[in-house]
Amino acid sequence: MQQKVVTPKLKYKNNVLYFEEVEVKKLVETFGTPLYVYSKNQIIENFNNYKQALKDRKHLICYAVKANTNYEVIKTIRNLGSGADVTSYGELWRVLTAGVPPKKIVFAGVGKTEEEIKFAIKNKILMFNIESKDEAELINKIAKEKVDVSIRVNPEVNTHTIGHISTGEEGVKFGIPIAEVIDFAKYIRYNCKNLNLVG
Repeated sequence: MQQKVVTPKLKYKNNVLYFEEVEVKKLVETFGTPLYVYSKNQIIENFNNYKQALKDRKHLICYAVKANTNYEVIKTIRNLGSGADVTSYGELWRVLTAGVPPKKIVFAGVGKTEEEIKFAIKNKILMFNIESKDEAELINKIAKEKVDVSIRVNPEVNTHTIGHISTGEEGVKFGIPIAEVIDFAKYIRYNCKNLNLVG
């Protein structure tokens, strides 16, 4: 009977499970369990697929660090030219210590604290993704000079996913509702002198 696997990097040979060309059993014997195994080759392939798809556009691919904070994963994507999307002080510190250039770091996420905002400004990150009017006002108050910001737009689209993890539907707390984006952009432009709206 043919065994099914969920990733192309896993395959059976003679009824033995391999991850790429290494027996999973040998990995377990060497490192114990539980064990997380990542494919550097798959990460590179995935990144290059995104890069190829965007080749005709000016772009910066930013890896969402909350997906996996492993240093080697971060260093791999850094070496490919990727930026980083962070959502906390700890994630920002981690990508900086892994060598991601500050001008390739976007600080996203709801509930940014004053300490996080100050640390990000001090390190001269690329930009903040703003989630709300309160957040725009807080960053504006803390910044002593212009900082680049973008607006997280809530497209209000039902993605038919697990309800408690949905972030883009109407009525959720993430981002600015699409119908309010123009007014919010005007608010930033005319009321937040330390914010430079770039996206």
